[in-house]
Order: sequence, then C-alpha cells, then structure tokens
Amino acid sequence: MAPVLFPPEIFQHIISYLVDDPDRDHCLSHYASVSRVWQNEIEPLTFALLHLDLQSLLQLNSIVTARRRAYVRHIRLRVKLPKPEPWSWKYKETADEKLRNNQAFQAVLEAFLQSLSQWDVAEGHKDGVEVTFFVPLPRKGRDHPLEQWRVRYIKSVLEMTDPGRIARLPSAATITKLKIPDDEDQERLISVVAVCALLAKLPAATENVWLHWWKADRFARMRNDLADALSQISHPINDFDLRDSYGGSNNQTPTAATEVLMLREGEEDRLSKSLHVVSQRVTKFGVRKIPVSDEILFPRTIPASLAEPRWDRLVYFSLYYQPYDPWGEPLFLPDPNADDSISLDGSEASFWATSSTPSAETERSMLTLDIATPAIQRLYLAAARAALQMPVLKEMELVALLDQWDYWHGFRYFVHQGSATATWTSSSGFAPEDEVLQHWHKVPKKNLQLELNVVISDDRDAV
Repeated sequence: MAPVLFPPEIFQHIISYLVDDPDRDHCLSHYASVSRVWQNEIEPLTFALLHLDLQSLLQLNSIVTARRRAYVRHIRLRVKLPKPEPWSWKYKETADEKLRNNQAFQAVLEAFLQSLSQWDVAEGHKDGVEVTFFVPLPRKGRDHPLEQWRVRYIKSVLEMTDPGRIARLPSAATITKLKIPDDEDQERLISVVAVCALLAKLPAATENVWLHWWKADRFARMRNDLADALSQISHPINDFDLRDSYGGSNNQTPTAATEVLMLREGEEDRLSKSLHVVSQRVTKFGVRKIPVSDEILFPRTIPASLAEPRWDRLVYFSLYYQPYDPWGEPLFLPDPNADDSISLDGSEASFWATSSTPSAETERSMLTLDIATPAIQRLYLAAARAALQMPVLKEMELVALLDQWDYWHGFRYFVHQGSATATWTSSSGFAPEDEVLQHWHKVPKKNLQLELNVVISDDRDAV
C-alpha cells in the first residue's frame, strides 16, 4: 500500500498541536522517524533551542550534524557544579570546594569552545546563534532553603583555573550573542574576567556586550586579570557596557578594608588603558561604578612612533565614575560647610557593616564629597582630546557618583539638530579651566564645523 502524503499545511497543523498541547512533553524528536517528510518538518523546531551541559557538549557534533546546525538559534548551557553537602550552607565555601567548582566551570568552557569551534560559519543559522550560560544555585529544600545558599556564595564568583588554555583554544565563529544571567538570587555569579576571556573567542558576538563586575571593590584583585582579558577582544562591538552590579551606596570612599584592594602607588593602571583600547572599536561605550583614571579617555603620553588614538565608530560615550581613582586618591573633597549632623541612612549603614566601621569623621566625609580636585580638570581635558578624534560622536556623559540628593557633579556633550552643547553642572559651583574650554571649543569645529555652546549650571537635572 502506497504511503499517504499529506500536504505541508497538514504537517504544520499537526506539529503546532504537538507543541501547544500542555499534556505532552513537547519532545518532537519522537515523531521525526515517521518519514523523511516528517523529519524535514520537525528537525528545524527540534534543534532551534539546545539545552546542553558538559556531557551533551561532548556528544554535540555527532548529533547536531552539519545539516542540522542551520536550525540552531539558541543554546542554553548549564554548568553543573559538584553537589555540595546538604549541611554545607551553614559554612563558608572552602578553598577545596571553590577549586572543584572552578575546575568544573573551566571544563565546560573548554568543551564549549572545542565543540562549537568545529562549526563552520556557512553552516550556522542565517540570523546567528545566541548562547546563554547559567549556573543555578543548589536546589532548595526544607532543611537548606535557597536564601541560605545565596548568602553562602554571595562573596564568591566562578573563575577560570587555566586562562591560558582558554586563550589557546580555537574560536567559535558561529556564536553571535553571549548572554550571562545576572540574577544572584537564583544563580552563581561568573567572574567578569571569564566572561571577557570567552567573549574574545566569539568574534561574531558584536551586538551587545553587557558585563557585570560583581562588587568591584570586593573583587578588585581581578583588575589586572580583567585588563588582560579585555586586551584579547579584537573584534568590533556595537554596545559595550561594564558596570559594578552592587546596588549599595554610590560614593563609597575607600577605607582600611578596601584600600588593600586598590592599586599600589606607582602601579600602572592597566584596566583603564585596556578599556581605552576597547572603546575605539565600539559604537556605544559605557562604564559605571568602576574606579578608573583619565587614561580611559586619552593616554597621558604617546610614544613618537605611534599615532594618536582614533574612534571612527563611537557615537555615545558614558562614564559614571567613583569619587576616587584606582589608587584610592579622592577626586572630590568634603563640603566644608556641610551639616555636622549628617549620618548614614539604612543602605549605607548596611554597606559599612559588611566592610569596616568608619569613624564619625570618615562617615561625614563620605556623605559630603563635593569639591572637585585638580584631577577632575585633567579628566575633562583628556575627554576633550579624545573627542577631537571621535568624528561621529553625538553624546558624551561624565558623571561623578556623589550623594545623589545633596551633591552632584556632571558633564554632558550633546550634538542635536545642528548644534553642539557642552554642559557642566555641580553643587559646588565648579567651572572648567580656560585650557579645558579651549579644547572643547575645538571639538565641534573640527568634527562638525559648528561653534560650541557652553552651559555652566547648578541644576541637578542638567545632565
């Protein structure tokens, strides 16, 4: 008896029913063996989303053959860590446990690159492939609730055990977007260094790169490692954003607890220099809550053998900076006229409770930072020198993270409808020096043949 051949519309209705029926497990692959026609209809849906772990990565290319790779649109990669003892949530993560977890994380990174590097660009989905890494916290239970696991791991991030090996592995050229979930209540945190090292191996991931440096002051030891990882990223990026995802007080003046994590006197600020290089390959660039120096904008010295840096693609530059530099030196001084009765609110008190107890004077100073030091004039001068080399720049924001209610200090350069405006606003009456103004007047004149409008304001909302 000859087989009955249904028209494509019938297959599509059947498959739609199989997918939408809540009583089914949605595993369409069971039906692919009915016939070649069924297989051709079902496989694009079956392989559009892959859920992988270390074991399935090792088998990936024997199942997802060259023909099937064109169907893959999303990959969700779960990192399974060694199962902790049920009672271990009561204690801090041990060094041995952290090493085992990092080794498991490293193994997944290696397997991912080794497997996906074998995919040819021509084989991939026409719209690209998005990969999501996620590392769930241990499952909650009656005796060890999820909240307890979250508290246990809040001061820990997953790191690479052998960054050099990752750097030597081939690239995965079919991956066009990397996504790292940022829900610290449900998942383990991943080191920003590891994310950048992985991103460097994904040359087609040019869309949006949003990096979370979890509690940068707590993990400041990663500063130079992050600089190295960023230096490995050589492909252009549309939207680059690096931020400290800690939601505590803005103006966190370094104390004895955090000063040891700052750069030593005379030590090179490699991170600011690496971010400076990255910014030359992006369209939108943002850094928030990370201590940086003016070299993120422009080098203090340029060897005679090198040309000045140039930002041919950069349209938007945003820097929301801490009120101290990477060496712990203040960029702003306390308001001498501040009310002596100022004290910490709840969120700020919580922050200090986790670090060290400041003296009354330190507490007051932390809340009243307002007066710009000469370093701020140098920052604006570096910004102007950089903007002269940004021919398509439309907007630049430089905002100090001072107390958001009583003190503020910000700058914005904005091009709109045939005009260019530079606005400085502060609670301290700050005014840019003549040299700074002279350089900024050159920016629209060189790039747009426009005159600069200068606004000096005390309006908190002006920037």
